[in-house]
Amino acid sequence: MGESSEARAKSLKMEVVSILVFGASAFLLLAILTYNTQDPSPFSTVRGAALNACGPVGAYLAALLIETLGLGAVLLPVALAFLGISIHRRDGGGAGIRSLAGMSVGTLALSVLIGLYSVEWHFGGGRLLMGG
Repeated sequence: MGESSEARAKSLKMEVVSILVFGASAFLLLAILTYNTQDPSPFSTVRGAALNACGPVGAYLAALLIETLGLGAVLLPVALAFLGISIHRRDGGGAGIRSLAGMSVGTLALSVLIGLYSVEWHFGGGRLLMGG
């Protein structure tokens, strides 16, 4: 009648994984929203303290995502949140991975589309190319 200890352990594992994925999503979103061009990153020569709310790790991740995906980088945390929801609902790993793959393709397509119709965007203390 009750759950076996193996089923409870698997359920607990899935709960922990979903919380970690949600945490990663929130971290990435905060890092992207607090991006500053004066943060140290692989794309800048600045060597000071990071102004990003997520510290130097957030500054590096935000710079990497914004410089490669442009404004489309905001969709990555959204895709991770959907993956976390899928894991939490126990839809199975396949559904979550398919959802993440579809959103990744959508993010790349949006980055290209925005890059075609807009030249630059003022964000994080500087001008960014829209398409990455």
